[in-house]
Amino acid sequence: GPRPDVNYDEGTVLAKVGYRPGESSVDSFMAYGALPIEANMYERNDGTLPLAIVDADGTESPLQLDKGHRFADSTDGFQSVFWTARLQKKAATDGEITTYNIIFKKTADRDRPTGNIRQVLQSVEDVTSPVRDFLNDASPMQVYIPQANGQECTADLLDGDFEIIRYGRNMVTVKTYNIVRCLNGENNLGVTAFLSVYSGEDVVRTDLHMHYG
Repeated sequence: GPRPDVNYDEGTVLAKVGYRPGESSVDSFMAYGALPIEANMYERNDGTLPLAIVDADGTESPLQLDKGHRFADSTDGFQSVFWTARLQKKAATDGEITTYNIIFKKTADRDRPTGNIRQVLQSVEDVTSPVRDFLNDASPMQVYIPQANGQECTADLLDGDFEIIRYGRNMVTVKTYNIVRCLNGENNLGVTAFLSVYSGEDVVRTDLHMHYG
């Protein structure tokens, strides 16, 4: 049967994240990773987040969590999760490692974003002006694939069906599938795209997978 629910004291440190500052002048950075968790600690659809991260200045922020691997017994929930957090850099001497604590603290989860793909990609907490302007523009986000016979083939990555892979205050990732269409009518090539927006960043990250059929 299912294991009993986890009941840590609020503020219990469950993991530590270490960071060695480099020479970058940025004040904050996006950190992400995978974390093993106890049975029944997290279920994406129950409206709560069980973990928070303590920033360099002592500020606590909910830790964005996304589905990882489940236990063999599905009633035990997730065995691991993917986490994302924007962290403030702390002044440190060369070689010194800054530690951020991941703690047990329940907070409200964000609602699953709705709308079209452009709206979903703008669901992070801090959408920068360049990203907002790009996604609100009606122009397509096209992939151009020149062919040996001189034909030009294209696919619009912001059109068609999509699946939400990750979402939360810090980042959102969607998966799209499109047919690459050529001027001569051929369409035997497909493209699967993973599009990601991170809170406070000026880019839409793309990961493309081309395939036949």
